[in-house]
Amino acid sequence: QAIGMVNKLIIPKVRRNAFAGAVLVRMPEAAVNFDARLVNMIMDVLSERGYACRYDCKRTLMPVEIDRHTFRILSEERIEHMFYIKYPEAELPRNLTG
Repeated sequence: QAIGMVNKLIIPKVRRNAFAGAVLVRMPEAAVNFDARLVNMIMDVLSERGYACRYDCKRTLMPVEIDRHTFRILSEERIEHMFYIKYPEAELPRNLTG
């Protein structure tokens, strides 16, 4: 499962940002389901492939609805998982005119 997520969700973003040398990959809670073992395995897979990886979890209260009688705002907690990945920058070939 971890290898599939890395190949499907993370590596395309790494390739898209190859010249930058770093990328921030955000995943909603539904993708990871806050399984600490899965997060650890994702970081292990990335480390084995030569990437430096950091992980952070952001919790945000999002308003869902307002109770019309009490005017209380009903909120739900949304969790976003973030992987900050660093790698050697891709270089552009120099002196193309020979």
